[in-house]
Amino acid sequence: MLWNSITAGLRILGFWQAYVVAVGMTVIVVFPKLYLALLLDRSMFGKEALSPTLIWNLIQMHWITGLDKLKDRAFKEHFAGGFKGLLVIGLAELLGGYFVILTLLPLMLGTGTHANWALPWTLPFHDIILFLKIVGALLLTIIVVAQIPVVGEMLIYPLSVAVMARFIGITNTFLVPNFWLGCGFVLAGVAVKYAVMVPCAVVVAFMPPRIVESRFSKVTNMIFLSLLPVLNLLPAFIYAGWMSHQF
Repeated sequence: MLWNSITAGLRILGFWQAYVVAVGMTVIVVFPKLYLALLLDRSMFGKEALSPTLIWNLIQMHWITGLDKLKDRAFKEHFAGGFKGLLVIGLAELLGGYFVILTLLPLMLGTGTHANWALPWTLPFHDIILFLKIVGALLLTIIVVAQIPVVGEMLIYPLSVAVMARFIGITNTFLVPNFWLGCGFVLAGVAVKYAVMVPCAVVVAFMPPRIVESRFSKVTNMIFLSLLPVLNLLPAFIYAGWMSHQF
């Protein structure tokens, strides 16, 4: 059952819509993190008011000195803005999960061959009560599950799939796998994620310093950081593959 779920879940990678949605998720989730990480250096320019010019100067500074510092901040969640900044990041992750899962749900469950491009944007206007229920349940899921160490981030999206499936009326299937199968979904997602990350890290470790410090390396670092939210979706794809076998 686990292997069938993995193969069924990863079939979504054969649809071009998945890659378009991945770009959208990167914009929604990663850019706010980079922006708030960037603002930590605002004090270096004195009391200059926040403006496009200041933002451009900060970007240029990090581009010249290297993007590793900015990437580490975003990865370790060191942001400007204090509690308000954390709220912005939480909202970005909430909207990213809502957009990705609701758009790709037909492909993830195998109930269609096209993505729901319009549904995430039109749902608030067609059924505001349903929209508020989904957003409220997702927010509660993120608040509770994000506190779980190590695997909390990987559990958010599978549970988000279950929440959306429940609220949009998919009731002819079990939403909760048994404990060991659920552990298998998470471990499989983690394994695939690190199967991508570890070779990249090994390649960088053996690169000559002049290549690591080059502009090409800076760009690839940003691309890698942008892929992390997408890699966290892998357990959700596998979980949806398990659900698809019940139809």
